[in-house]
Amino acid sequence: KLQNKSIMIGSGPDEDKIKKFIIDNQMSKLIDIVPFQESISDYLRSCKVVILTSSYEGMPNILIEAIENNCNIISYNCKSGPSELSEMSDGRFFKLIDANNVEQCVKNIPFLLNHVPSQKEMRQNILYNFSEKNFLDKFEIIVK
Repeated sequence: KLQNKSIMIGSGPDEDKIKKFIIDNQMSKLIDIVPFQESISDYLRSCKVVILTSSYEGMPNILIEAIENNCNIISYNCKSGPSELSEMSDGRFFKLIDANNVEQCVKNIPFLLNHVPSQKEMRQNILYNFSEKNFLDKFEIIVK
C-alpha cells in the first residue's frame, strides 16, 4: 500500500490506462501525473526514489540527474545506459531490475525509501565518469 506521495512525470502509450487505474483504485490523492518537463530538477530535489521504467535509454540523463540530487534509483535494465551506472554503484543506492518486472520493482521500493544515501564518494565517482572534464581527459589521451 502506498504511503508516500508519488509523482509520475512524462507520458506514453499507456498514460490513459494508468490514469484510469489510479482513479479506479482511489489513488488520486497519492499519485500525481505531471506532463513531460524540460527540467525536473525541482522534483528531484525532494525525491527519495526515482523509478525508471523505460524500454530503452541512450544516455540516461534522468539517472545522472537523480544521482546528482542524491536520489535512490530503481531502473529497468534497458539495452544501454542504466546497467553501466548500476555497476558503478555496487547496488547500494541503485537497483537494476528486469524490464517489466513489477514484482521486483515493488520489492525494492521499501528498502530504497528507508535507505539514506550516504555513498557520497561513489556518487561523485559516477558523476565524474559522465563529466565534461573526464570526457576531455580521455579525449586528450586518445589524441596524444
